[in-house]
Amino acid sequence: MPEHVTMNRLPRIIFGNNSSEMIARICETARLKRVMVVCDGALITADVVGRMLTQMQESGLIASVLDHVIPDPPSSLVDEYAQLARDHEADSVVGIGGGSSLDIAKGVAVLLRNGGGISDYAGVDTVPHQAASLILVPTTAGSGSEVTNVAVYSDDRGNKFGVVTPHHIAEIAVLDPLLTTGLPPEQTAFTGLDALAHALESYVGKYNSFLTEPYALQAIEYVARYLPRAYEDGSDLAAREHLLRASLLAGISFTNTQTGGAHACALALGIAAKLPHGKAVTLMLPEVVRFNGPAAEEKFARIGRLLSLDTGKLSADRAAESVAAAIEHLAAKLNVELGLHRYGVTRDHVSTIAELAFGNERIWKNNPREPALEDVEMIISRSL
Repeated sequence: MPEHVTMNRLPRIIFGNNSSEMIARICETARLKRVMVVCDGALITADVVGRMLTQMQESGLIASVLDHVIPDPPSSLVDEYAQLARDHEADSVVGIGGGSSLDIAKGVAVLLRNGGGISDYAGVDTVPHQAASLILVPTTAGSGSEVTNVAVYSDDRGNKFGVVTPHHIAEIAVLDPLLTTGLPPEQTAFTGLDALAHALESYVGKYNSFLTEPYALQAIEYVARYLPRAYEDGSDLAAREHLLRASLLAGISFTNTQTGGAHACALALGIAAKLPHGKAVTLMLPEVVRFNGPAAEEKFARIGRLLSLDTGKLSADRAAESVAAAIEHLAAKLNVELGLHRYGVTRDHVSTIAELAFGNERIWKNNPREPALEDVEMIISRSL
């Protein structure tokens, strides 16, 4: 645990079925006049999202809807949308969708009040002024972006960079489990496993504290119990609700700690192998757990108990091995094929990916075990 413990502020959180239909009233109560909506175009035809936008339009709130969302959003798109928001004299931003939509919304809100391009603010605490009013509405249960202070973008060479600032934290987060019922099984699996990785890496990390620990542990339990149910039956509202809770709780936890090695490696895989974030994190998590075992013995034993494993009598190294095996078993239940080789990564790529991953120093700082470059190469190799 760090010497000094801090906790970021949270948005006002509104959680529950049909809560998204309150968006127009929420905007009016916040005295917003001209709202720029960032929303994946594929969602606009969905019933719940469609009703939400219709209600906002009928209330005269919408300045414009920006509906071209790209995974790992390029900084040029964020800059373009920010200029459109200025042209439409928007006073606020509503982001609706998965992590990419919410990250774009964060960037637009920052640029509305700070100017320049989003790449100007790469790094930690580089944004000088408060962002425009921001409301975030997730439609997936994984990124936790609705409560985090970070957004990730890609530059014109495809390299990813993060912008970490308290000005990314939304004023209001609206979480409606009904918005997640349309997620196909594969996306349900990878977003749920991403939430598991957020919670696990936050909990075992060096910056974990008594303030973040309860959120992480509850998130792990929810994913273990409800992700298989949501995968098998996307209309299972209880499962969807608990997965959305898990994503939220994991987001609260890791935005106050950091993630760890699986995310450091996943960012590198996104650059070198163009793997989507949730998939890359899932592929890396088991071997990172095995590597971290000696540095977080008791914590992995506790995670094992949450995953319904009898780890109480296991040695420290076996507790981590048991947790890694449980993650692999969960992935198999979700028809997720592990092994980087299945996704075009070969031994020829290992050194390049390892160097990129090792360079993510900010993320490794929270990892419970400090790696050498050779350790990262080993993790990548064993994940092949």
